[in-house]
Amino acid sequence: MIKTIDLNACVGCGNCALVCPNDIIRMDESVQKASIVYQEDCTACRLCQDRCPFEAIDVTPEAAKKSSETYAMSQYLAGLGISP
Repeated sequence: MIKTIDLNACVGCGNCALVCPNDIIRMDESVQKASIVYQEDCTACRLCQDRCPFEAIDVTPEAAKKSSETYAMSQYLAGLGISP
């Protein structure tokens, strides 16, 4: 999931909000910076991190297991008694 957005490095360009497929990042109009709104829904695709020209976003893929499709499928299979 998105670990942090460095607000000192963020210039409010909005690239991250535009590329986020899950609408996790929104622009906070009051400070003209990016903000994380639905962190638990982040799938750690890293599009925001890759598109940030100022390296203001830190994504931690390991933390996204809760909401990732892989994790969901492994839980489904475990529920059926199948070892993933």
